[in-house]
Amino acid sequence: MAAAAALRLPALGGWSLWADEVATAGLASLSWAELTGTLPWLETTPPVYYLLIKGWTALAGDSDAALRVPSALAGIASVAALGLLCRDAFGRRAAFWAALVLAVTGWHLFHSREARVYAILTLVFLLALLAGRGFAARAVRPGGSWVWSALGLAIISVLAAWLHFAGMIAAATAYLYVLLLMLGRRSLDPRAMGRFLVAGMAAALLVLPVLWLAWVLTSTDEYDGMAWLGGLGYRFAAVSLSRVVLLAPPVLDPWPVLGPACAAVAALLVAVLAWRSLRAGSRTAERMAWAGALLGGMALFLLAQAVGPIVLPRTLQLLVPLVAGLMGLGIAGMRPGVLRVGLFLAFVVSQAPGLHDIFRTPPDGSDWRDLAARLAAAPRDGSVVIALDAFDALAFDRYRAPGGPVADLVLLPAEGPELQRFATARLTSATPVAPEALLATLCGGAMAGSGLLVVERLSPLLDEARRILDTALRPAGAQPGAASGSRSLRLRPWTPPACPARPSAARP
Repeated sequence: MAAAAALRLPALGGWSLWADEVATAGLASLSWAELTGTLPWLETTPPVYYLLIKGWTALAGDSDAALRVPSALAGIASVAALGLLCRDAFGRRAAFWAALVLAVTGWHLFHSREARVYAILTLVFLLALLAGRGFAARAVRPGGSWVWSALGLAIISVLAAWLHFAGMIAAATAYLYVLLLMLGRRSLDPRAMGRFLVAGMAAALLVLPVLWLAWVLTSTDEYDGMAWLGGLGYRFAAVSLSRVVLLAPPVLDPWPVLGPACAAVAALLVAVLAWRSLRAGSRTAERMAWAGALLGGMALFLLAQAVGPIVLPRTLQLLVPLVAGLMGLGIAGMRPGVLRVGLFLAFVVSQAPGLHDIFRTPPDGSDWRDLAARLAAAPRDGSVVIALDAFDALAFDRYRAPGGPVADLVLLPAEGPELQRFATARLTSATPVAPEALLATLCGGAMAGSGLLVVERLSPLLDEARRILDTALRPAGAQPGAASGSRSLRLRPWTPPACPARPSAARP
């Protein structure tokens, strides 16, 4: 717990919010009615997380650090929950090492320090596994004590589903773990099987509204918030799955040699320690149920990918505690004690890129504070500020210097995610403009003849927007200048477009 807190709580506001966190800050500022009535049909994350953050910010404020505190607390609690789970399943020594492994794992650490839902979802998943163990023990006993365990497991599973659509996979994995545990203990008699089916049906019925909402979002509009995921494909899913399950450090790009080397060390340690924990002669019901839940969770993610795009490193965080549990079990079985310490330290070294960068750099390199400082130091020339994404405009406004310029326009295709138009209108002072109307907008009113300043965040998701902007401006004579910024966030000036002359009014 001390190690988990020491890595998750310090300097939570050390760097600016990145794109997804800006979305959290903006969407959590909506009214309660909008969060429950409008947002569920636009956003790919169900509204419960935003409702939670809205309530939290009413108490703690909406500073960068305050927004991240719930995730940090959930990350610390997840380490404790994994320790309890492994102590019950494998003993105290394995629980100690499993908790330590999770505490320093780069993926879990990163998501425990960002204002997104994934650390909280991981905690709820671990609570579901704990509740599942309680149900597995009570389902074989006479009497009605199993009912409360079944109800608790169902409620936790439904909470996971309402936090994120990946929570449905978390719920299914928890029930799979219970089933494998009961099968391994040879306690699944007809009475216990009936109780297990009742518990599963209760959860399934309660999850149906979430399943229906997910189906509506993925099937009714090709331009909904999930549309961008469709182009990632199975190759991206396979790479993401291997990186997360093998606990490769989440930050590799700035580390061209050390990053892959650390990833290779982490993969080797995961493979060796998992084999050690499951080798012949040690395949107890507890171990096989744990490994089966991990493999089943991986399979469920791949099956879900066939229905709708969901396999991303962030959603796969649910599997990280299961991997950490196997690693802790493998380390605990090593002799002598110095070997256990050495293996753990080797794993810490394998996470070095993530442990180094997590306190210094936003995950996508978009340092909005640095951008605001650069803009404040530059001469103010009245340029029109154009953003290519609603939440980029929101971030630009959030970090601007007092009295500094705000985002004026957000370039949005006419057939694009409705969430972008909603967020632009509701959360920013910018005006959404379609590409075909951009030139007319720039040449009309107070904007005519003004220079342009384009906010560029280097993300593959915005490549098409940059191409559209280029296509709209170059034919009108506008030319881009040299961009200024750092890593993935830049400001690029453009010369004013050549506006068509307005016809003069006829004299009488």
